[in-house]
Amino acid sequence: FAGSGEALVVDDDRVVRTVASALLLRRGFRVAAAPNGLAALELLADEPERFRFVLLDLTMPGLSGIEVLRALRERERLEQRPPATVFLMSGYSELEVSNDLGELAVAGFLQKPFTLTDVDRLLSVLRTHAE
Repeated sequence: FAGSGEALVVDDDRVVRTVASALLLRRGFRVAAAPNGLAALELLADEPERFRFVLLDLTMPGLSGIEVLRALRERERLEQRPPATVFLMSGYSELEVSNDLGELAVAGFLQKPFTLTDVDRLLSVLRTHAE
């Protein structure tokens, strides 16, 4: 899989941010990283079209991934912008997480810990959207 564009990785764990960023760099993406939800929302507010997708951790201190996603979707609605492509990642299973999402749309889910193969599987969604 060869990617293009810039990804935003949001996770409070520096190691996870580093690993996810390295895997995405290997696939050809430029990567920005945010250590928390507030920093992510600031980046997304400043340049909403900058990121091809967001890889968002579910559980973080301060704003959770769900709260970040809810704020992002509300901002998109108010500004009449198309929704950003957001992938959630968590140590919890996708089934456990899906109940918390409600009406919030996400493009996919990455279970921690993850491998390059897991990332490729997730990124296949981008390829499908591009075709």
